Amino acid sequence: MLEGGRLTERLVRSSQESGRALVPVMTFYDKPVQELLGIDGYYDIVLSSLIFRGED
Repeated sequence: MLEGGRLTERLVRSSQESGRALVPVMTFYDKPVQELLGIDGYYDIVLSSLIFRGED
């Protein structure tokens, strides 16, 4: 879980440096997200979600 958080932090930082718009959506044991992605929530979990916005 700690490594997942570090990866999220690095992605956020690198997106800011490159000027890309990023919306972090933090999740932890979120049943709707698990159902959407088709994961069981026991062996595979979602620690965080990142949404990159395309340029207009």
